[in-house]
Amino acid sequence: ADIGQVAFSHDGDYVYFVNDLSQYDAHLWRIAIGGGQPEQLTFTQNWHEWSFALKPGGDQVLVESGRYGGADLYEINVNGGPAKRLTSTLAREMSVAVSPNGRQHAYVETHNGVDHVVVVGETTTKRISTSPFDQKQLVFHPDGESLVLVAGRQLFRVRTQDGETTPIPFTAQFSVADNPTDDLVITNVQLFDAVGGDVVPEASIVIRDGRIAEVHSKPFMIEGLSVPVIDGEGRTLLPGLVDNHHHFWSPLNGPGLLANGVTSIRDPGSAIADALDYKDAIRLGILAGPDVYTAGPLIDGPGGYH
Repeated sequence: ADIGQVAFSHDGDYVYFVNDLSQYDAHLWRIAIGGGQPEQLTFTQNWHEWSFALKPGGDQVLVESGRYGGADLYEINVNGGPAKRLTSTLAREMSVAVSPNGRQHAYVETHNGVDHVVVVGETTTKRISTSPFDQKQLVFHPDGESLVLVAGRQLFRVRTQDGETTPIPFTAQFSVADNPTDDLVITNVQLFDAVGGDVVPEASIVIRDGRIAEVHSKPFMIEGLSVPVIDGEGRTLLPGLVDNHHHFWSPLNGPGLLANGVTSIRDPGSAIADALDYKDAIRLGILAGPDVYTAGPLIDGPGGYH
């Protein structure tokens, strides 16, 4: 399971979170700040809750819920009772946010490659901006009169009254470590012989400049070597696996993939900004994860699978 979005309740007594078990099983939960048994708040079958926003009163939560490419917004009461459906469209309503006073909420409506930022007041609903799809995120400014919009790798301030959009400039600088070039010897491991189909015991691997240079089927003489030596203690050594179809939608998936031997993934469809952000974060050492090769966004027509 992965933990998705996380938020404190306004009184600080609870932590709300999305417990993401699979593509078709992710629900809203909460747990008391002091610990204890977590409480599941949504129970849709073969459905997926993504984003949510807490209303100031503490009893209502706006939840994005859906399946595949479509999702609608619902208002649920954490104390029980039926959910109230707020949208019913062919689009996906996502990245829901609630104003500090609770009188407005906003969301991104995305459909057929186009995003609309929608603001809903007590008596009005209006689209305040339109742009190409790029996995946007929203949060209300404390003044309640504007939104901070994350669009790809850019930040904007958007006025809720008229949609006036102002870029928020910023500069981010990182230094990327060079690829490892140290030599290394791994001894006393089992290897699979892909040609003969046998297991080679007590094999040794010589790594130079970060690449496998030699494979020895007999114990390797390590006396006098000036490079690090790892004793495999008879374990089986495999090359990194490549997952040829993995949607890297959650940055928390990375350590689990590595733990299962997956060192490279091919992502056949995701928001390009997210995929590149994950790729860069892994290269920078901010996240642990495999090498990411992405095809970019999914391509489909109206009424298609996605």
